[in-house]
Amino acid sequence: MSGSQRSRGVQIAMLLAAAILPPLIMVGLLLESRMAIITFFGLLVGLLVALMADQRLALTAALLITLLGPVAVVAGLVPTAGAALMALACIGVGITAGWGVHKGMSMILLGLSYLLVDPPTVGATTAERLDSDYIAAVMLALAIGAFWPAIVVPLLLRNATRPKPPRNTRADTIEYTAVITVTCAIATWGVLTWAPQSNSSWLLMTLIVVVQVGPQATMSRTLQRVGGTVLGGAVAAGLVSLVPTGPALAIIGLAALTLAVFTATGPRYWLYSFFLTPAIVLLSGADDPAAVDSARVGYTVLGGAMALVAILVSGWIRDRLGSHTPTAA
Repeated sequence: MSGSQRSRGVQIAMLLAAAILPPLIMVGLLLESRMAIITFFGLLVGLLVALMADQRLALTAALLITLLGPVAVVAGLVPTAGAALMALACIGVGITAGWGVHKGMSMILLGLSYLLVDPPTVGATTAERLDSDYIAAVMLALAIGAFWPAIVVPLLLRNATRPKPPRNTRADTIEYTAVITVTCAIATWGVLTWAPQSNSSWLLMTLIVVVQVGPQATMSRTLQRVGGTVLGGAVAAGLVSLVPTGPALAIIGLAALTLAVFTATGPRYWLYSFFLTPAIVLLSGADDPAAVDSARVGYTVLGGAMALVAILVSGWIRDRLGSHTPTAA
């Protein structure tokens, strides 16, 4: 790694620390410590959209996750309602692929998948999905996590030159929207029906990370992202068994998130998913990390398999439609 790359990595790490640590500390002081998990998903939304787009879109994304999060907590009680909410959110995120900002906006889907399936407990009791105080705490935790980086990151980068994300064609955008909406809606209904309140949210998260748009939707690149996601989950499983202390895991998670941001637009498609997966595992935490890592890996493999099938089917449909397109005389 060159000196300029190391310098950039240090700058990204400092930026992430300024964007991530204050909201987590604030929520830890104001709310139950378990609410920090919800704050982390809000952070992902505000942070990545602010890095990949502009402040206006970052603030819009922060508002969306703040408003949709409480709805997801309640909708998760009814599988059909949960699937419908996920479908609507996927359609909205899919549309943003036309402007090339879907990778950041898809973090909204990550947060919703967690809140739909397994919202965090408060103390020793199961999350009360219909309790007004609990819903208000979820909204506050999301707002703190999402709005802080949406405001702070653009200010810290106001003098930096950032390339605009490449736009996608209308056909690629429609295909991506259809694939992610259908797969995530079916998966949401399935996990809420047969595996609610479990780590099955990782199936949804895998679909969201792996399914991409346009040139990145090829089979080889999808396989790379699936492999990176599974490998990242396995590495995270090993880390939580070898490094028992929370602060050390948080530091490693921050380093993984730094590398995920560093590789988000790079040519090696598996690296982004490889680093993002342990970042989510280590920074979001779990009630008993060592006991659930095998389940996480299993759901990740299943989600990757579903993504591959979806890519195969969409590619077959695209080829069939192309073969029936009339040629010019």
